[in-house]
Amino acid sequence: MLTGKLSKSPDAGFKATFPCEPASTKKLFQKEPKIANLYSYKCDHQGISFSISLPERFEDFDSSRIEQDLSGVEQTLRSMIGDKAQVVSKNRVVKTHSSREFEVDGGGTYGRQLNIAHPRGVYGVQAFGKYANKAGRSEIESLAQRFLDSFTFL
Repeated sequence: MLTGKLSKSPDAGFKATFPCEPASTKKLFQKEPKIANLYSYKCDHQGISFSISLPERFEDFDSSRIEQDLSGVEQTLRSMIGDKAQVVSKNRVVKTHSSREFEVDGGGTYGRQLNIAHPRGVYGVQAFGKYANKAGRSEIESLAQRFLDSFTFL
């Protein structure tokens, strides 16, 4: 288990163990026809950035769009990374919700990102850091995986 600060967000519907006290924000995206907020939690610890975000859906949940939702997030991640690093993805299930996990490695940066398709929106759980050697990469990999594993719904 990752040691640190257990953060619960009843508004965003999750709990996770951050290695530091996360700063949190809640921004209103839209009021009509349905209220949609963006929840964001982030902290930096030993050069690694840990974050969880939930952009709530503008429309009602449609399970037939799950693959489209996850593919859209993957396209955005791949376009941000470009040729700087290798991105490997695999499909997962988190508490019955379809998910996609990404591993990003290259250019001295390592990270893991988990996107979970949920009726409220696509949760993004991620940890990224820079490393100078193999031991540094292993440390980031270990902390990142423990952080992703600590995420659960309330």
